[in-house]
Amino acid sequence: MNPKGNDPKFPKHPDGSRDLDTTWSYTQTWKEMEKLLATGKTKAIGVANFSVPFLEELMKEAKVTPAANQIENHPYLPQQEIVDYCKEKGILITAYSPLGSTGSPLFQEKEIQEVAKKHDVSPGTVLLSYHGKDISSSHPTRAETDCRN
Repeated sequence: MNPKGNDPKFPKHPDGSRDLDTTWSYTQTWKEMEKLLATGKTKAIGVANFSVPFLEELMKEAKVTPAANQIENHPYLPQQEIVDYCKEKGILITAYSPLGSTGSPLFQEKEIQEVAKKHDVSPGTVLLSYHGKDISSSHPTRAETDCRN
């Protein structure tokens, strides 16, 4: 967002579109983040809410592959394209809102309830395991298989 825009949080142009600072790109930010690794102040760097096109653009210029991509991810919003892309590139998916939202209806879903009962775990455990397997594993967990089928 434009730091000199008409609002400190959500600056907009007169037509209502976002007022973005186009003098700096996310790839430039990434290059600065890569420098942090050499300082020892951080062990890994990642991204959030990156789609396949944004990651492809980043990877053209990146020296370091993102360690993680934090996205909203749960049975109502599986985002399989980006999950598959990240798995292929060795990028861990960190699920934002894996339980859905506050008061999520996911806990009441018949399939989630059935998987939870079958494995003697809570619906929350089923939802947390939805994309919780190791990305190097080609075998989904039993709960993942049950939940997806």
